[in-house]
Amino acid sequence: MRESAVFGKSGASWADRTGSGWFSGKGCRMKGVAVSAQLMLILTLVFLGTMILLGTSTSSTPVYYKNLAESKFADLLMKYELIKSNIRDSLEGESSRMFSAMGDYPIEWSTVESAAPSDDEWSILYKEKLSSAAQGYLNSASNSDFEWIEISEKESTVTYDSSGPKVEWHYKYNINIQNVIPDEDIANKINSEEEVSITYDDFLNLDGAWHCAKDYFAKSASSEGAFYFTEMSDYFLNQGLGQKLNQIKPDSCSGFKTTMSVFNGISCPGGTCRQSQMKPVGIILLIEPSGSGRGAVSFIHRYSNFAAGSPSASGATGQPCSLGSECGTLDCVGEVCGKCLEAFENSLCSPSGTGHPPATHRCYRVLSGSGSYEYRCLQNKASIGLTDGTRWFLSGQSIKVNCALEDGRFEVGVSGATSDTISVSKVLFNGVEVSSGTQKIELCDTDEVPPVNGRIEVYLEEGGDAYRAFETGVRFALSECEDEVSSKLGEYVYSFGESDYEELRRGIETAVRDVARGASCEGYRVYVSEVMFSCGSDISACSGTTTWDREKYSPVTVEFEDESTGNVAFRSTYIISYSP
Repeated sequence: MRESAVFGKSGASWADRTGSGWFSGKGCRMKGVAVSAQLMLILTLVFLGTMILLGTSTSSTPVYYKNLAESKFADLLMKYELIKSNIRDSLEGESSRMFSAMGDYPIEWSTVESAAPSDDEWSILYKEKLSSAAQGYLNSASNSDFEWIEISEKESTVTYDSSGPKVEWHYKYNINIQNVIPDEDIANKINSEEEVSITYDDFLNLDGAWHCAKDYFAKSASSEGAFYFTEMSDYFLNQGLGQKLNQIKPDSCSGFKTTMSVFNGISCPGGTCRQSQMKPVGIILLIEPSGSGRGAVSFIHRYSNFAAGSPSASGATGQPCSLGSECGTLDCVGEVCGKCLEAFENSLCSPSGTGHPPATHRCYRVLSGSGSYEYRCLQNKASIGLTDGTRWFLSGQSIKVNCALEDGRFEVGVSGATSDTISVSKVLFNGVEVSSGTQKIELCDTDEVPPVNGRIEVYLEEGGDAYRAFETGVRFALSECEDEVSSKLGEYVYSFGESDYEELRRGIETAVRDVARGASCEGYRVYVSEVMFSCGSDISACSGTTTWDREKYSPVTVEFEDESTGNVAFRSTYIISYSP
């Protein structure tokens, strides 16, 4: 499994996010040949639809009759189902992330600055930007196992209603997958049109966001937004300007979270910038809800408010520093006077008015009671980690857990300390809270943590604040075992000439078990629980003998049993292809 296979959404239970619990498989297959359990009924129709699908081949005669390697089509079919399922899940479940990525698709401020757009105008603007964001996501859905995978937009419609505010987005796209058999003039191709519809009733107030942007750009062009310098390295100029412009907060922006970035950064000949030679630079303002709302909008504008002098002329923001005592009421962050901001999370800092060296403090993400967050310069917690009593894992050090061989019990602590006074606020796994108020974490408790690879975050509490002090990846042996079985079965072809169904079922079970034994599944027993034939999933519905001409593929359900408990830890469905 890949880490991105499960997407976190705060407040959602795991059963909610997977549709029908652990074994539904929804949202959990990003690699290999696993097919979600909901597809089992659909796959009973695959045999009837095979000729139709194969009729889209690049060959005039269906590839089905041209000695096509059956494993290739099975692989193609499974890849199609995986891509289709994961794209739909991502567009529906993670569309909020796509909306928030609007900083990558800004609206030219000059095109809307004269007046706030109407609802219809916002719909047009959002259609263009959301289409770009979606296509950017779709373009990333490629796989080197195939000659090409093409996913393209067909239609995108957006309706914005300011009375909600509410957004409705309807998106149609094509999935086009082709698999070419080496050394043969044969290609197999699947074309499909898919669509999703997404509605947000708590969307960003775009009219308010427009007024926020208007006031922000006005302030950035005023004396308040001027950046003073005479000569400075482009590193310090980028750091200082970022600090300066991110601290502008007009009253009209009080209900929003605003983030400014310099488009493509500033680069000067020889690395030295001079105020007298500065040209306008692009700045992007991203506006998001400050609370629980959805959506985002960004605008790009030109900034040229460079003034001769020292940064200290405007309160020291952007002035090079080494200690907080050099910055008045500001912190020393990234070697310039400023504040801890999102762009500087985990950067070393020195608190304002102090002589603490930067190595003792960092910028941490701090959660508020309302669910929003800010950043502060707090004592360095780089030694915070997770321990199972034997091993220590610090931030960035990946953890691998085999729940069949270990209990997966970890505790938050301070590495190298005999005692500590840390207070854990909450622990998140893939964005979902799995525990709170305790230093103990049960990674093998599937009621709390799903056995899928992902990321774990630990928030500590200090002075009433909850701040992220630890983050790292978690890999589960079960997940990697399933990945390996998936890969092996994806390449497997069962050969037979003629057999009765019961004999064929037993043969497949034995073959799949032997294939799975070659995987690295220490602690787990892998076995087949069901084989589905064209006559139905119940073997009693089949009679007589079958030949290779009749059976081409079978969905096979495989269970992964924890050898220590005898319990089924995971269940997944694959497609086995046949050959004469």
